[in-house]
This record gives sequence, structure tokens and C-alpha cells, in this order.
Amino acid sequence: MKRLITLIFLLSLGHTLLGQDRLGLSISNYGGLYRTSYNPSTLGGSPYKWQLNVGTIHSTISTRYFQFFGRNSILYPSLASHSSHQLYGRSRTMGSITDQNQIYLSSIFHLPSLMISLGKKQGIALQVRNRGIVLGSGIPDDVKMLYTKRLDTPKPLPGSGDWGPFQLKQHSFLEASLSYGVMVWDNSQHKLKVGGTLKYITGGRTSFIDGTANGYEYGEISASGENQLIIDDLQYRGGYTTPVSSQKDYLNSDKYGQGIGLDLGVTWEIGSHWYIQDEGDSRPGYVLRLAGSVTDLGKINYRTSNSSQFTGQESSLVLQQKEMETITNFGPDGLKMLTGGTETDILQGRGYLPAMLHLEADVQTFKAFFIHTAYGKSLNNSESLLSMTTPGYFTLAPRWENEDSDYSFPITFWEGKKKATIGFTGRVGPFHIGFSNIAAILGLGDSKATYGYLGLSLFHMKTRDYRKKIKWKPEWKR
Repeated sequence: MKRLITLIFLLSLGHTLLGQDRLGLSISNYGGLYRTSYNPSTLGGSPYKWQLNVGTIHSTISTRYFQFFGRNSILYPSLASHSSHQLYGRSRTMGSITDQNQIYLSSIFHLPSLMISLGKKQGIALQVRNRGIVLGSGIPDDVKMLYTKRLDTPKPLPGSGDWGPFQLKQHSFLEASLSYGVMVWDNSQHKLKVGGTLKYITGGRTSFIDGTANGYEYGEISASGENQLIIDDLQYRGGYTTPVSSQKDYLNSDKYGQGIGLDLGVTWEIGSHWYIQDEGDSRPGYVLRLAGSVTDLGKINYRTSNSSQFTGQESSLVLQQKEMETITNFGPDGLKMLTGGTETDILQGRGYLPAMLHLEADVQTFKAFFIHTAYGKSLNNSESLLSMTTPGYFTLAPRWENEDSDYSFPITFWEGKKKATIGFTGRVGPFHIGFSNIAAILGLGDSKATYGYLGLSLFHMKTRDYRKKIKWKPEWKR
């Protein structure tokens, strides 16, 4: 047992401390479909006979979301690129889970999906998800502050600063996947599971602004009392794929990007020291669970003809609140409207999915109580404007679980964030809810955003017979 604890400790210290957006049920033995998205090997020997995800929303949000309930605000990153419908109000309710000069927003709408166990050792899952990511870099904190605080209400102290290269890009797509998992080794001391997921990607959309500026200056306009932002020597290029005109066009490759993705996973459960008398008790008896997976291997091909790329420049771009909203609502086109950009080409090419490596170790210290550690590293180092990345992570989470409920308090370290965050995740029957950063929800300290989820699933547990494994004997023979 001491060796196992030492192994967990070394795994914890072996890499830079980072953080994750896959929290809560992704680490639970009762995660089912939600753990399958993280590691498909969980389908091998699942405690569920079947599970139906009715609907789940994962998204980054800020405390502002609870102050301004905008229409569909929580789905902002998944909304159609190049849409102009209330995007300014929606985007202001979101928040980046990273800080400094990095921006990362994400939302996943988990549509109705189903997993079924094929006997004791095998399982399959069919899932459909709408995913969206907003990525940014090089945006000064002062400029981000003027966006969230608005230029026409507060009166910030005059300020200025140097700038440099910056980038903003949004990606969204629909993902349909088929997963299979099998337990290839099953005895009282070892259980080895493997699995894979094949994904079909369609409805891919993207938009971007990539540029540079020498500096910025902001302050109050004496005549009107409103504030303004002045950007010096702005040079940029922008682009977007086909705007969404109808949801039924998702399968049209001439309008949207399409591609293929792959997930692979393995799980090894070691040891068995819990004597389980209840035949209906499906709680695992392992001492240590080791698991690894690679997710989102693949690409999206953009062959759309109705798309655009353009360039522009402005020696001194003056922005007030109206202009800020124009850029937010219309994206790259908004900046083009203000600066008179020049068309260069249509937007075509190939972008990588946000591939990641995940490693985890789960120790059961006493029955149904676990200490979980997980590490994730991005495998996509492409700087292409059409490619996606996800921040790395490290998580340490105490967890209690059984068939009816799960509770955990993940402590996460995010790549691109200076301080650790403490979250809460919970499942009671068919309902689950979670937040990666409780302080952000309560508006405490400098915490500005959290990754959260809310969902509902229906399920039927297997009836397990443990008598052979524990050498069960009738009462009269004991």
C-alpha cells in the first residue's frame, strides 16, 4: 500500500501543475457517458446496463452571467461564427478560465446520447455534442477591462501601454461519435479495460482576427463624458467560414468544415480489499485505478466556397462603446466595417482538433472514498488559425461516490492561470451539477470565471453477483 501511495505522489509532482475543464463525472466510476468522452475504456465492465443522457451543458461562465441572463448566453462559444444576434450581451456574461494575456472560453452542449452494456465486459455508446471554443492571446488586461466594464458607463483613470501581436479566434462544430470498450482481463486482483471512439465532425465553422498594434491609450472624452480607446498603428488580417443560415445545412461540406476524430483509452484496476456481501452493490473494490487516454486526434477540412479573408490597417483607430459592440457582434467583419479592409481570398484549409493526453491515478483509501489525481497535456502545438488547443491541467480531488450520488472537491491548476481553483461537483440520482471554481461563482477575490456543467441522465444499473469473486458461502456453512 505504501508503494501505491508513493506512486501517486510521484505522479502528482512529475509535471508542471495545470488544470482541466473535464471535471466531476469524468473521474467517477459512475460517470458512464461523461467519462466515456474522456476515456472510452470505461465502457468495459460499466456498472450501467444502459444510460441515456437527456441533456447536459458544459460552459465557462462568470459571475456576470448571474447578473445578466442573456438569451443563450451560456452557449456563446458554440453559437454560429459570424453571427450578429446579441453577441455583445452574451459574450460579456462569459469569462476566461485563464488569465494574464490568454483567453480561453468553451461550451459543450451534450445532446441526447445513449450507452448500452453488451453483457458483463463490453459496452457501446452513441453520442452527439455541439462544441465551441474561443481562443485569444496578446490582449492587454486594460483592453479586456474596457470591454467588460463598457466605455459609456464607468470612468476609468486614463491609461496607456505598449501592445504587440494579438489573436482572437472562434471554432464551433457538431460531433457524432461511436465508442466501444471491453474488459480484456478480469480477476479478483486485476481488471484491464481498453476502448476507442470514432468521431464524425461536421458543421465546422471558424472566424479569426490576427494582428499587431504598437500601443493603446484610453481616457475620457471631455465633450461627452464617454470614454474612448485609441489603438495606434493597427495592422490585421481576418477571416470567417460560411455564416450559418439554417441548422439543417450542417451536413453540407460546401458550407461547413468536416473531418474525422479519434479517442483511445486504457484503464487498469489493481487490487481488491473490500468484502462486499450485498449482491446489488456495484461499488468498485480496487485499491488503485490507473488510466490513460488520448482524445481529439484528428482534423477538420474547410473546403467552403462562401468564405472570406481580408486585411486592413489603421494608423489611429478610435473606439467608443458603439464601435466596441460592432466588433463584438460582427466579429472580423465588424473590424472590417470600421477600417475598410481589403478582400484577399476565400478561407480554406485544414485545422487540427484540440488533441490531448490524459493520465490519471485513483486511490480508494477506504470503501467508496477516493483520492484522484489527473494530468493533461495538449498534443496540438500547431499555430494555424484553423487549429484548436485546450489548456493543460493538473487536478487533485477527494471524492465520495456510490450508485445514488457522487461528491468531489477538485483542486485544479490551470495552464495560463497563476492560482489554483477549488471547485465542487455533485450527482444525486439523475441530476448532476458542478463548478471548477467556487470563488468565481461567489464573486470572491480576483476569480473571474469558472467552468461549470448542469445535466440530466436516466439509467439502469446492472445486478451484479459477487459471490464467486469473494468465495461466498451460504450462512449455514460459515
